[in-house]
Amino acid sequence: MAAVAFHFQANPISRSKGQSAVASAAYRVAGKLQDDSLQKIFDYRAKGGVEYVHHAAPKNAPEWAQDIGAAWNKVEETENRKNSTLAFEYVAAFPHQLDEQQREYILKDFVREELTRKGFMVTAAIHTPNKRGDERNHHTHIMVWDRAIDADGAAANKDRRFSDLKQRGETLKGFKQKWAELGARQLERNGLGLEHGHHEADRWRHGYKTLNEQAKIATARGDLTYATECQFREATKHVGVAAVSMERKGKQTERGDLHRETETRNAERQDIREEINKAAEKLGGQGKPEQQQESKSQERGGSNAAINQGLGATLSAVESVAGILENFFVPQHTAQQYPKRGEVIEDNPTKTAGQRKAEQTKAANEAEQSNSIKRDTYGIEIDPERMDRIRRQWEEEERQRSHGRGHER
Repeated sequence: MAAVAFHFQANPISRSKGQSAVASAAYRVAGKLQDDSLQKIFDYRAKGGVEYVHHAAPKNAPEWAQDIGAAWNKVEETENRKNSTLAFEYVAAFPHQLDEQQREYILKDFVREELTRKGFMVTAAIHTPNKRGDERNHHTHIMVWDRAIDADGAAANKDRRFSDLKQRGETLKGFKQKWAELGARQLERNGLGLEHGHHEADRWRHGYKTLNEQAKIATARGDLTYATECQFREATKHVGVAAVSMERKGKQTERGDLHRETETRNAERQDIREEINKAAEKLGGQGKPEQQQESKSQERGGSNAAINQGLGATLSAVESVAGILENFFVPQHTAQQYPKRGEVIEDNPTKTAGQRKAEQTKAANEAEQSNSIKRDTYGIEIDPERMDRIRRQWEEEERQRSHGRGHER
């Protein structure tokens, strides 16, 4: 099980990047619009993939603000510098368990509560998943002009909450929190809340937070399986529209490579956890360590004290089994006892090369015999190189956890 696919990102639309507000709006709504300043028509009706289009402006805004084409042409006319920021775009994912109507409700509620009530004009569209991408990836593009509008027209100055270095972070955080809450409410209406014995709504509600924060919150509510997943997962970085487009055309990109590398490391972590759980079962455990802790919390009625201790106990159990695994699969010989291939150990200068080679061969044979016994006893195939990789990965994660605990203190 992977962490929830919460995503909410801000992107400026700027003339310095060769962008047009009219063209951007036409593309996002898969429509046909004319840019009066360029005397050019942008027609993206054949693009498709748009489930719903929503354009909104404050109730007292002039008539031009109520029409998509007229509104964004007004933006082009007003933002007349060669490096003007024309608009801000927010790209956000929906919970995949929702239907078309629920996605529409979320978008309308967000636009009304966060933007039009505060005086801003918005054009938004819900896009369906790309045929060559994840079939669950319904998402929206929300274009916002960062000048407030009233009955007299657009404000003389831009609203700095969108672009100011000190304010835009808080603005984005507030948007993420609202988007997460709206999604969680719809999931609860689908019966995926705690009152129905499910955690999906609360996972989405806190999905905008860091993985470590999500792990702590999941532990507090007794969702220890998800807490463990968050604790050991590395956050991925958004690839971006341009890189995704290039990747789909068969061109590798740096962002795409970084994303794949992160996914590979996460897959390795998942393999590690599965091997740990299998070993725990063979050593007399009753299932996954995190499941044991979750079951115990439920048996005790989910008391706060038991739940609050959950994550610590879970990690302790997993780390304990990891130590056992390390002893099983990576024999803790010293360098002299179990040298690396081709390594010459100068532990005693008086020894001849033949004696040193004989000792190295003996140590290697003993290690193989030990592994053979463990393989026969526990039914687990030993791959020394893989287990050494696992050990190094585990040590790195433990250093990261220790570093995080140090900051928390």
